[in-house]
Amino acid sequence: CWYDDGTVRDPCVDAVGNAVRLPNVAAPQLLPGSLRASESTPYEFTVLVSKAGRALAEATVQVFVLGESAPEVAIDIGNKDFGSDGTVSIVASDLLVISSTCDNNEGSRQWSIEPAVDLTTSGWAGADSSQLTMFAGANVLMSGAQYTLTHSCTADGKTGTASVKLKVNSPPIGGAGAGR
Repeated sequence: CWYDDGTVRDPCVDAVGNAVRLPNVAAPQLLPGSLRASESTPYEFTVLVSKAGRALAEATVQVFVLGESAPEVAIDIGNKDFGSDGTVSIVASDLLVISSTCDNNEGSRQWSIEPAVDLTTSGWAGADSSQLTMFAGANVLMSGAQYTLTHSCTADGKTGTASVKLKVNSPPIGGAGAGR
C-alpha cells in the first residue's frame, strides 16, 4: 500500500502513524478507521501474484478513504474472470450481465462508463438499477477499446462507488472452423 500526495510517495500508515501491514491472503481486509481519510488523494494497493514457471502478474487499484462512512458498493461480473492486468475481457457482441450490491437499500443507483457511452440506448438495460445488461449482438462497445464501468449508490448525501475495467475483444473470425 502506498500514499502519493503528488509530491511525496510514502508507504501507508494507520490512523496513529504505524505502518500498514496486509496479510498474505487472497482477500486482505482493513478494519474501519485503519487508514486516515484521503478524500482528494488515493491510496494505491498493489497485489503481486507468482507461480513457479509463470510470469509475475501485478494489478494496482486506487482507493479513496472518506472521513465519514458512505454506502458500500460491490460489483459482480458473473462468470467473467479478471486478467493478470486487473481487467475483464469481453467480446463486443456477447451478452454481458453485471450486478452490483449496495449495503443501503434506500440508496439511489446509477451506472456510468468511461469513455462515455449512452447506457440508455436499446443495447443496454438497467442503467439506474442494481443490474446492468448489455444485450448480445448490440455491439455498443468498440472492439479494441478499454472502458471503466462504475456503479454508484447515493444515500443520506454520501456516495459509494465500485468500478471494473473492461477490455473489449473482437469476436472470433476465420480459423479452422470457419465455413467456406
